[in-house]
Amino acid sequence: YTTDQGFIARRLTKQIRVKAIIAGGKETATTWALSKNKEQMREVKWIDTKNFPFTNNITIYADKVSITTLQEELVGVIIESEEIAKNQKFIFDLAWEGAKKFEVPKSRYQICKTKKEKSE
Repeated sequence: YTTDQGFIARRLTKQIRVKAIIAGGKETATTWALSKNKEQMREVKWIDTKNFPFTNNITIYADKVSITTLQEELVGVIIESEEIAKNQKFIFDLAWEGAKKFEVPKSRYQICKTKKEKSE
């Protein structure tokens, strides 16, 4: 397992659902929409990096907020505070309302699925 696969497996064992806002263009959104979101108990919305060029990841869980960089300088911090986590959840919910839910047209999904099956 990669770190992500191990984390996903542990999360699924505990039946923890995830809501994620992914920064990227339509290609990124398509990749995520075609991934195993339903199977992995994950709901994804996306924002365009042209308007919001985020270069870090924020994860909110329990009474903790994890912030990590995604670029050259790798830095991470975990803040353990019920008040900060609660307020970060409010900010996430506000962003969630403004983010786009990406739906792949069925015809495109079938084309991508067929291409994937042929390559396997």
